[in-house]
Amino acid sequence: MSEALRKIMHYRDVRISSICGALGFLVAYSFLIGMVFRQPTPLPFTIATPTFDLILEGPIGQVPWLVAYLDRYWVVSVSLEAGLTAIALSILFGLNVGLTVYSYRYSSCRRISNASLSFFSALPSFFSVFSCCGGGIATSILFALGVGGLWTSVLLPYGRILSAISALLLVSNIFIIYYRSVSVKAHATREE
Repeated sequence: MSEALRKIMHYRDVRISSICGALGFLVAYSFLIGMVFRQPTPLPFTIATPTFDLILEGPIGQVPWLVAYLDRYWVVSVSLEAGLTAIALSILFGLNVGLTVYSYRYSSCRRISNASLSFFSALPSFFSVFSCCGGGIATSILFALGVGGLWTSVLLPYGRILSAISALLLVSNIFIIYYRSVSVKAHATREE
């Protein structure tokens, strides 16, 4: 399958859509889980911005931890675990987008309908809670609904599981899209 993925990624529009999909997911994921957030109160004027802090002491998985104060309000806070999770899920999401574009443009039958599965496969990861992050939009919405504290305390231990479920669903969707597009091409070749 890796050789086939290389051939599929040979198409320029597939590559561009994969990269754009991965970057778009990374940005959305960063805001949704709180790796990028706006502080309610500004930093004191005695602290120059932008400022970067690298924390090296702490529990395994949470260090190294990078905290970047972009200005007086905006903060990027990324632990090793949250960063690796965001990168892995972004790559998988980008591959899903690329394979979906490939199946729509280059398959002889355009009835492959797994595009929405890519987006729904990523949903569980948006409710992952990492200890490094500011909470994010998803957590803020839950707090506004009045279930944030309960939801966060319940989900904190299961954040890794939700991320793993999303990764498993995205990988499954890659196989489904790939094998359907290959079987469609094989079927079209036999008919000719």
